[in-house]
Amino acid sequence: MKILYCIEGLYNSGGMERIITAKANHFESKGHEVMIATVNQKCRHVFFDISANIKLIDLNINYDDISNDYIVKKIFTRYKKIKVHQLKLQSLVDEFQPDLIISTFGNEIEFLHKIKSIKRMKRIAEIHFSHDYRLMHGQSYLRKYIHKFLNIRFKKNISKLDAFVCLTEEDKLKWGNLRNLHVIPNFIERKADFPAQLNTNRAISIGRLTYQKGYDMLMHAWKNIATKYPNWNLDIYGDGELKDDLLKLRSDLELTNNVHFYPPTHNVYNVLQEASFYILSSRFEGLPMVLLEAMAVGLPIVSFKCPCGPLDLFGNNNAGILIPPENIDILSAEIENLIKNKSKRVEMGKASYNEVSKYLPDVVLEKWESLFDNLLHN
Repeated sequence: MKILYCIEGLYNSGGMERIITAKANHFESKGHEVMIATVNQKCRHVFFDISANIKLIDLNINYDDISNDYIVKKIFTRYKKIKVHQLKLQSLVDEFQPDLIISTFGNEIEFLHKIKSIKRMKRIAEIHFSHDYRLMHGQSYLRKYIHKFLNIRFKKNISKLDAFVCLTEEDKLKWGNLRNLHVIPNFIERKADFPAQLNTNRAISIGRLTYQKGYDMLMHAWKNIATKYPNWNLDIYGDGELKDDLLKLRSDLELTNNVHFYPPTHNVYNVLQEASFYILSSRFEGLPMVLLEAMAVGLPIVSFKCPCGPLDLFGNNNAGILIPPENIDILSAEIENLIKNKSKRVEMGKASYNEVSKYLPDVVLEKWESLFDNLLHN
């Protein structure tokens, strides 16, 4: 079987890049021929380890070159780039002749249903965010209107594909009655050999330093913690466009000695095991890989009930505490509750470590293999 994945790039340390790399490695190890086509790689280093047998092709479209253009210019330039993108991807399909082409909901979603193949190639899209993620950024009325229009068009395009995969049951409800809709969650490669001890004065959060991740809200929540518990620290691992803004906010809130920023790490389990609980302050998600990894080391979790992911992961168990979205006061209060109550941390940590078994590779990848088999043979 020949599989072609389409993704913006593999240079980021994000959850989507991690899971696509892991899936590509898995299917290559099973004897399948795998290729990954990027559009914005620009010769940057691939962040996660990837098999040398996987072919990496950059189509050199570079949509991010227009990210700061004013809206009218951006619309017309994006249209031109999409036309080039379609021609290049069609040429790649003609050459590689995949059995499956899989979009990660990038710009190719505009034309994936139009890509032709002499084979009975199956077209799949998988989304790693929630249905309304484009509307959850702080943006002007015009941009919101454009994104609402795009959502309607994307749903129409998705309906023409052989399969569309979202990550959670919560998000599935937002897509309506699409006939080709499936739910397959993310997975972790393993559970830690032993759960974290939960005895350090340390909380942790991992993610890109972007508006989505809500680290501005998290630092405001931690201000109260730092006043009452100055010996407790918050460690944030990640990089991104808001780094300078967040460092300034840390200084303005007088949290320099209490909140620490570190670059992205390949040793995620190691840094998680040194913490006593995990905090997710995101405004929106898909199904956060880092929550699964925190559960894999037995960390209790405090999380905003953002769309989507946290509700599916621990809405019906004791692994985490769900906070009303963007409610900084309740977030701070629940953080304090975990700081004061180690027995609660231990109880939640056990639940977390047990619950994550549902998201191990054998369980999740079997769902992907079943989907592929049904598409190709039925």
